[in-house]
Amino acid sequence: MENFITISLNLLFLIAFVALCIRILEDLGLKLPKILSSALSSSKSKILYLENNFSPSKTTIQYIFLIAILFRLLNFIIPLLFNTIFTGSVNSLESVFARWDAHHYLNLINNGYSGAVEKGEHLFLVFFPLYVWIVKFLTFGFIDPVVIALLVSTICFATACCYMYKLVVIDYGETIARRAVLYISIFPYAFFFGGIMTESLFFLTVVSSLYYIKKHNWLVAGVIGIFSALTRMHGLLLIIPAGIELCSHYKLFSKKKDGKTMPLLSVISRVPLVLLPLIGTGIYLLLNYYVDGNFFAFNLHQEHWAQGGMWFPEVINYMIHYISIDFVYANPIFIPQLIMFTAFSLLFILSFRHHKTSYLVYGFATLILNFSLAWLLSGGRYMSCAVVFFIFLATLAEKSKGLRFATPFIFAILYIITFTAHLNSFPIM
Repeated sequence: MENFITISLNLLFLIAFVALCIRILEDLGLKLPKILSSALSSSKSKILYLENNFSPSKTTIQYIFLIAILFRLLNFIIPLLFNTIFTGSVNSLESVFARWDAHHYLNLINNGYSGAVEKGEHLFLVFFPLYVWIVKFLTFGFIDPVVIALLVSTICFATACCYMYKLVVIDYGETIARRAVLYISIFPYAFFFGGIMTESLFFLTVVSSLYYIKKHNWLVAGVIGIFSALTRMHGLLLIIPAGIELCSHYKLFSKKKDGKTMPLLSVISRVPLVLLPLIGTGIYLLLNYYVDGNFFAFNLHQEHWAQGGMWFPEVINYMIHYISIDFVYANPIFIPQLIMFTAFSLLFILSFRHHKTSYLVYGFATLILNFSLAWLLSGGRYMSCAVVFFIFLATLAEKSKGLRFATPFIFAILYIITFTAHLNSFPIM
């Protein structure tokens, strides 16, 4: 059974990889055999995006920001209210909302990377620093870091929703833009956007960078990419859509009217801006060296957390294995992750001919890397920031009335269940 799953997933990966490479070559202006072009290209008869470059009004953006803030406030008030009713006392924000990795982030905020030591080691170097540094700076040395951490997450989430709307509305119109914002906000694991974790900051850096990539503002997109890479290693993936969008914009393989190929200078001069996220990773490596004398100390400390790289078919196999031998423990962790992997993979396949190559490649890379981590316990949390998949889902819902009505209902029910389980210290992390 394991061999069958491994072979099947590797084959599907190879097919998707080759198909994406063909799409990239087509976007660069290379003329492909008609059979390939018709089978894989985002033909105008299939494409959903409008290319209208519509810019929403300030009032609309302010409305989205306000609604997002109110939604997050409800996520604070309702748990606090229920906790007070059932315990008979008013508990602190930390006792209610600090779960799992949140304790580690608070430890880093309070003690710094050098001071956060366990078993004589700097084990917490595996946690990326930008969120920690922002919260630490805003506490001014005397404000409760829990309050600031929750406030930063809330504001980042609301701002990210605005950028999500601005990004989607350019290509797909207002209806799909609203739907995409709704879906990512009520995704079953989206409650992490309001927690003491990096999800909301990462969501903001990813979606705002994608927006400026779309606008061909390579400098701003690259600078934001630095922040994204300082928030999570996957921030480096922003180089992919930026690079594809840059090369596609200049049609490297197309010919001018005089028969000459397009010069490479326009692309080459902008490549350093596309690669700016590498600076964020470089800063993180310097932090490792400063604290632990090793640029790659985080890689050594990952062993303590049972983390590291593992090819995704192996991850799928061990999740299935644990479900078969320990259903009670595996139920809230691995079963939802297997469902998500299947659902996101299917969503990618169904969206292949309807979306831009840069989005498809970025989404594919995100899915594979998020499920190529050893002892994957937080797949739902990671996929909550997979922005392009919520765009894919919103566009599919536009064509399916059943999906349009079922998705918000299912997401909302699962959101309540997972958030409740998380607050009660179930292994929803």
